[in-house]
Amino acid sequence: MSGDDPNFFQPHSFSPSVTAGRFFFLLWRRHVEHLLRR
Repeated sequence: MSGDDPNFFQPHSFSPSVTAGRFFFLLWRRHVEHLLRR
């Protein structure tokens, strides 16, 4: 992934990655909180 890639700056390519990033972040956070409660 280089900064010259035009697809990287297009909204339709960027939005799904942001949504997926938030989704996995929430899953990871719940997993960590579950481990800390043990």
